[in-house]
Amino acid sequence: MRTSQQRILLPALCHARACATFLLPPGLTRLNLPPDVVEKVRVASTDGGPDAALRFLVGQGQLRANFAQANAISKLQDAWRLAHTLHAEVAEWRIAREAWEARCAKLRSEAQEADDKDSKDVIIPPAPQPPNPQTQGCYFWGDVGAGKSLLMDIFCCGFEGGTRGLKAKRLHFHDFMLTVHQHVCALRGVCNTREALHRFASDLADNAEVLCFDEFQLTNIADVLIIKLLFE
Repeated sequence: MRTSQQRILLPALCHARACATFLLPPGLTRLNLPPDVVEKVRVASTDGGPDAALRFLVGQGQLRANFAQANAISKLQDAWRLAHTLHAEVAEWRIAREAWEARCAKLRSEAQEADDKDSKDVIIPPAPQPPNPQTQGCYFWGDVGAGKSLLMDIFCCGFEGGTRGLKAKRLHFHDFMLTVHQHVCALRGVCNTREALHRFASDLADNAEVLCFDEFQLTNIADVLIIKLLFE
């Protein structure tokens, strides 16, 4: 029996870049929805999360009520809430971090003005700690045709256009790993693998705060190590 996997990840939040147009994800494209219904799905997912969007589609007769899908969408609803919670917490942490850095600079400057040449003796207050959520996403596994990609696309469309400062990126995992390997190979001789992955992760985070992987599966130890380093 064939199976496939979907993965939703909420990595460390960085700046989001707005997207000018709403591109219909593949899972929703297969439903052949009228444009006005598509827009209502996007609005429902943006305002109330993927659970609201799924209930709208069922209520409109575009989908049949399905217990497994309803159970799965509740996990995506949790991920949707977590994304927005993290976004707010990271914004607060950045403000606190900037204030801490300014305070440290002032203390060092005052110490130097007092002819204290050894600025290392200056008592620096502890830095504010960034948010550290217990979970950063969810993982779906199931039979082909169960609706995993559809649910993931419903989740994704709620972040289109950088809504509320958040943007999601939908990726096929195989293509994603090819891109990672190409990036690492291109920087071979310039920096080590860890630094190459750090640069890739920074570029990725500049373009999206939420990652949605279709057909997520790891089949060799090299990719396992790469993914571990990348998301760390």
